[in-house]
Amino acid sequence: MGQQNGYIDPTTGTAVGNTNEWLHIGICVPVDQIVRAAYQTEPLRTVFSTEIPKGSYDFISDLPNGSPKALQEEVKKKFNLVGKTQMRETDVLLLKLANSAAQGFKPANSLKRSMNLSDSTDQISKNGTTTWFNQSLDQSRLRNSLESQFQLPIIDETGLTNRYDFSFAWPVQRTPDNEVHNQATKGALFNQLGLELVPSREPIEMLVVEKAK
Repeated sequence: MGQQNGYIDPTTGTAVGNTNEWLHIGICVPVDQIVRAAYQTEPLRTVFSTEIPKGSYDFISDLPNGSPKALQEEVKKKFNLVGKTQMRETDVLLLKLANSAAQGFKPANSLKRSMNLSDSTDQISKNGTTTWFNQSLDQSRLRNSLESQFQLPIIDETGLTNRYDFSFAWPVQRTPDNEVHNQATKGALFNQLGLELVPSREPIEMLVVEKAK
């Protein structure tokens, strides 16, 4: 990893559109993002208990086997940082099934076939509506998007354990009032997918990053 200036990776440093989940490429990426790539964790599930180095770096992690572990070792050697998982109680949102009248979840790949899409297609977006194919709800990109919007970890308590095709029309944010937009999103979730978000405080697994000993 070498410190760089100039081009800034716009999201997380992960190679977009790549089918290898262990491949991560970053250009001008801050240290916290490199750590999360190494430990395959998310911002809301990561706690830094020590000050991390400033600056941005290029990195690539693309070994056919053991790529995350190798990147963890490089993070330890370069930045003197290690991560350990711990259970910590924190504010969360529980995702629950609340509206049985909503029929938003379809059998996996059924929507894809009806839309004549290729087997490799896992998501499409058009006119503010996103459709996902063959996804489990607890690991879905919908959950990731909701966590990013509400800035709280989301725990799936829907009981929906299969894989599904489903669509969601995102409410348009016409004002800078985030609370109004959040309420609109909650209403859309209830009406379209039968889901609700319930505030709670629960113990969840967190990655705690500290100095290597």
